[in-house]
Amino acid sequence: MFKPPELAPLSVRQKKAIIKVVDKDNTPIQGAIINYKQTSLDFMFSTGWRWQGDTTPPELINKINEIGFNTGHILAFYEWEGVQPEQGIYHWQGLDHAFDTFGTTLPAEDTFPHYRHRYVSLGPSFGQLSAAPGWVDIDNLYEFREQYGDYLQEFLIRYRGRVKVYSVFGELEGAAYGLSIEETIAWAKWQTDLIREIDPEAMILIQVGDMHWYFPDEVEIQIEQNTFMPKWRILEMLMAAGVDFDGLAVEAHYSMATPGDWHQFIEAIELLTASGKYLYIWEIYYPSCYNPCLYFNWQDRALTPKQMPAEWPYPPDTYTEAWQKDQVENTLHSLIENDRVLGINYGTLAGANLMDGLTNTPGVGFGQDLCSQPSIINLGLLHSDFSPKPSFMALRDYWWSLFANGEVETDADGEAAISGLPGEYELTIVADGYEQQRTDININKNASGPLGLVIRLKGSDVEEQVSGKTTPDSNSLKPTSLANATQTGLVNETESQAEKDWRIFILPLIIILAAGGAMLALNVWEKRKLK
Repeated sequence: MFKPPELAPLSVRQKKAIIKVVDKDNTPIQGAIINYKQTSLDFMFSTGWRWQGDTTPPELINKINEIGFNTGHILAFYEWEGVQPEQGIYHWQGLDHAFDTFGTTLPAEDTFPHYRHRYVSLGPSFGQLSAAPGWVDIDNLYEFREQYGDYLQEFLIRYRGRVKVYSVFGELEGAAYGLSIEETIAWAKWQTDLIREIDPEAMILIQVGDMHWYFPDEVEIQIEQNTFMPKWRILEMLMAAGVDFDGLAVEAHYSMATPGDWHQFIEAIELLTASGKYLYIWEIYYPSCYNPCLYFNWQDRALTPKQMPAEWPYPPDTYTEAWQKDQVENTLHSLIENDRVLGINYGTLAGANLMDGLTNTPGVGFGQDLCSQPSIINLGLLHSDFSPKPSFMALRDYWWSLFANGEVETDADGEAAISGLPGEYELTIVADGYEQQRTDININKNASGPLGLVIRLKGSDVEEQVSGKTTPDSNSLKPTSLANATQTGLVNETESQAEKDWRIFILPLIIILAAGGAMLALNVWEKRKLK
C-alpha cells in the first residue's frame, strides 16, 4: 500500500512570537524566564456524533474530553422551529445555552472545557424544508426567503462575534434541490452578503456534499431536472458569479472516490485549495473492518446517483483497525499541513451512534433496503462499549502533541522567541527582583510576520535588589537612606536630628496652638448666642 514520506513538522502553519521583557523604565531585562503553555488551537477539531436516547453515557463524555475536540456545531436552520414558533415571536433560551456551552449536536451538560470554536450551519438544506416552522410558506421560494431572512437576521445580530465559521446550504451538489443554477447562485449571494454585513469577522463557507467527484469527466450532468457537478466546478461557478465566500465545507466518506485511500482524498483537497479558498471537512470516516452492507448500490436511485455499485477498493482482509488507524492518522497529519484547511469533523465517534440505525427497518436511517445488521458501526473511533480503537489513541496523541509548551530565556535585548501553531497561549514571566507576571496572548494565523509583544514588569512589593542580589524577606530590609526608603516603600528606622526636633518640640507646639484657637472660637460663639 502507498506510504508517503515523513511529513515536515508543521512548517506551513508554524508561527512565531517575539516577546520583549522590560522594567518600569522600559530597560530590557536579560535573563528573564518565559514559560509558555498553549491552551487552544485555531484548527477546528470535532465530532458529529448524535447520541440516541435521553442520557449521555459518562464514558462517552470522558472520551470526548480526552481526545480534545474543540468545536461545537450549531444547526441554526433546524433550530428555527423551536426559536420562532410564531411569526415575530422568538425564544432564544435553547440556542443561548448551546452557545454558552458547546453546540446542539452534543449533550446538554456543560462538561466540555475544550470547546472554544463555534461552527454554525445556516442552511437551508432545500431537500429538508419541513424542518422550518409550520407557519412558513416552503412552497413559495420568494416568500420563504423573506420569512427565513427575518429569522436569519435576528440570529446573526444576536450571536455576531461569537461564531468562527458560518456555512450556507446543506450538501450542495450543483444546483440546490428545487432550484436552478441561477437561483442557487442568487440565494448564495443573498445569504453571504447578509452574513458579511452583520458579522464581518466570521468566515463563510458553502457546504457541499461528499468529496467524491461525480462524473469527473463531465462539467455537469442533468438527471430529471437536477444538476450535479464535481466540487471543483461548484467552486468555479460561485467564484465566477462574485459570491462573497471564503471556501467550501466538504464531506469525505470513505470509498466515495476510487480507490478511496487517504492520499487520493488529500490530492483532491490540494487541488481545491489551490484556488486560494479555505476548506473545512465537516464529516469524514474510515472503516475498521470489511462490511458488505456498508456501501450501497445507488444505481436504482436515478435522482441521486452518488457512486458506482458497492465495490470495495481493496480485498476484505485489508480493512482492519490497524488500517483504519493509518487512514485517519495520515489524513489528519496531511490536513494540518495544509494551512488552507480550517478543521476536520470526525463523523462517527462511537459504534453506538445514530448511524447504526441504517438497517432494513422501514423508516429508519436512509430508508434503504440494507442488511439487518448495523451498517456504520465499524466506522467509529470507539467500540460500542466506548473502549478506544487504535485510531482513537493515534488521533488523541497526535492532537495533543501539537500544543506548544516550553521555556525560553530573554537575551541582552530582553527578547525571546516562541514558536507554535496559531491559537491562545498562557505566559508566565519570572525575573529576579520582579513580580511574577502572567498574561494571555493569541498568535494569529493570518499574521504576515512574527507577533511582537512587550511585557513590562514591576518591581516586587516583597523583594529588593541589593548590590545585584535579591533578598526575599522584606521584613529584614533596612534601607540606609531616605531615597532608598522612598523607592522601596519601606519605613526607614534611622531618624535624622531634624526629624527628632519635629517630633519632640514643634509637633506639640502646633497641637497647643490649635487647641487655644478652638477655645477662643467657642467663647465667641457662646457670646453671640446669648445676645
